[in-house]
Amino acid sequence: DGWEEFEGQCYYFSDIRLKWEEARERCQLQGADLVQVSSRKEQEFLTDRVKPMMRDNDDRFWIGLTDSVTEDTWLWVDGSSLDQGLKFWAIDEPNNYLGEDPENGEDCVRMGNTGGNINSWNDRACSHPGRSICEKAICR
Repeated sequence: DGWEEFEGQCYYFSDIRLKWEEARERCQLQGADLVQVSSRKEQEFLTDRVKPMMRDNDDRFWIGLTDSVTEDTWLWVDGSSLDQGLKFWAIDEPNNYLGEDPENGEDCVRMGNTGGNINSWNDRACSHPGRSICEKAICR
């Protein structure tokens, strides 16, 4: 199985490195979606779980947040807006760096750092391969 429960939700931390959209499709095949962070407590849980899984600070996990529809309008995979009181950006993020994908920039969000700081989100090109966190309501 590999699913873990926390406060009524179930999480799967995938080691498979995929593009953001591929990671999302893989979650959906399991009756889940990329994780949506809905509380500070949930962010702390996720941060604690991914920290020991990371080899370095670029070894991060996709979450279900993107601004691919409209630049700087961050939406969760269910279409809801990012709550401005519940954002956990790392210093100088998001920055829409154009070096990896000059046409699209960085429209997808990853989380995690080896230091365990909860402010660990960064935007990245959606085509970059990364691990991911899936979330669903029922552990089955």
